[in-house]
Amino acid sequence: MRQKGEGILRNEKAVSKKWLKILGIISGVYFIMKYIVPLIIPFLMAGLVTLAIHPLIQMLYKKTKLNRALLAGICLILVGGGLLFILWLFCAKLCGQLSNFVMDLDEYEQQLSNMLTGCCNYMEDTFGVNAKELEEIALENIQIFANHVQVNFFPKIMNSSVSYLKNTVEFFGVFIVTIISIVLLVKDYEDIMEKCRQYPVYEKIWKISSRIGSMGTAYLKAQLLIMFIISLICSLGLFFIGSPYALLLG
Repeated sequence: MRQKGEGILRNEKAVSKKWLKILGIISGVYFIMKYIVPLIIPFLMAGLVTLAIHPLIQMLYKKTKLNRALLAGICLILVGGGLLFILWLFCAKLCGQLSNFVMDLDEYEQQLSNMLTGCCNYMEDTFGVNAKELEEIALENIQIFANHVQVNFFPKIMNSSVSYLKNTVEFFGVFIVTIISIVLLVKDYEDIMEKCRQYPVYEKIWKISSRIGSMGTAYLKAQLLIMFIISLICSLGLFFIGSPYALLLG
């Protein structure tokens, strides 16, 4: 009986230790994800970009014998400049279509009003409902919705402007740190990799990381490709039917 009681006590202690261990792991993961990961995200991004552009940097270095950090800076400037130029063209076209849309709002409002009147007249002819009263009810509900948007939506946007500004500043800070980290990592890439190869665990970590990286890259490429194809199909469809806002709506 005594041995049975001791066995139960040991089992309870083992279960308690197991739950404490699980709780400790959960707390550690939460702490790392909340406080540590945001600090190292720029360096993780810099590491991924460095791995991606290293073959190109190595090829240019063999041909030009220029400093690797300088080559990395030139590549980043060229690629970044090209992406910014494409983004500028896209935003300019988008803003132009948005401006035209805003200028034509009165016309769209009149078309919607005519469509509403036509629907109400159809309801009167079909079901005998008074078209004028039905239109007044619809317009009243539209006005209530517009007032709700003005009272609740726009003030929230204005109140969140400070947080938007803060997030923008943080984004540019992360961007600058990432660029600097990329240049420094490219400069010392060979030395870093040589020191890492001295540790036996490096090969296992490298294989696991490479596998995870390839799977993550394939997933992101697939999602971006799907998004691009859907947007392209929508934009082309709207363009061919004569919509002046094909890019904005697509």
